[in-house]
Amino acid sequence: DRIMTELDRQYPGYGLAQHKGYGTEEHREAVLRLGRCAAHREAFLRKLLAERVDPAQMHFPS
Repeated sequence: DRIMTELDRQYPGYGLAQHKGYGTEEHREAVLRLGRCAAHREAFLRKLLAERVDPAQMHFPS
């Protein structure tokens, strides 16, 4: 909790002190709005993007 409170001070806007970095809807929306910060794990970001991208809308050149 102490670490997340400190990270919240360093990276305002993500709500890290409130949700402790769990993937709440508020946290996900903040990441999409603000972009990533140094505290975000790459695995979390990959999962977040995978949830937001509709594969049917993607174009893959042949």
